[in-house]
Amino acid sequence: MTGQGAATFAFGAKVMALAIVVVISLAAARPAISGDLIQEREYLRVKIGGRDVRLEALFVKRADAKGRLPIALFNHGRPGVAAMALDHNLFRDPGITAIADIARRGWLVVAIHRRGYGTSDGPIQSDSPCAADTFISWM
Repeated sequence: MTGQGAATFAFGAKVMALAIVVVISLAAARPAISGDLIQEREYLRVKIGGRDVRLEALFVKRADAKGRLPIALFNHGRPGVAAMALDHNLFRDPGITAIADIARRGWLVVAIHRRGYGTSDGPIQSDSPCAADTFISWM
């Protein structure tokens, strides 16, 4: 690349680098869960297949929230190996920034650990692929 194309590329790279610095600075200035939000870790007691099961949940809302709020349910993904399921932590989930953003917009966000994840009861997932037949039998 020579001439004007190289100059345009260099300018674009500088703009992109500046944008990245701004985004990182803004993220550092306001942590995902900060003093403007209330977070509570609870356990939901539910029946699954006729059995009592305890599911770990994280409730997040604005500190100044009053009355009834719309509810947004947040569900985590599936780690690559079964051993990682027990180490999953709702407070360190990569989606915590999205949870905080939704809560700041006036929603009650409920993030739930499925069976076998974190401290929720249940069978630990197998390392099998997510094919429909294996996934449905696990659920």
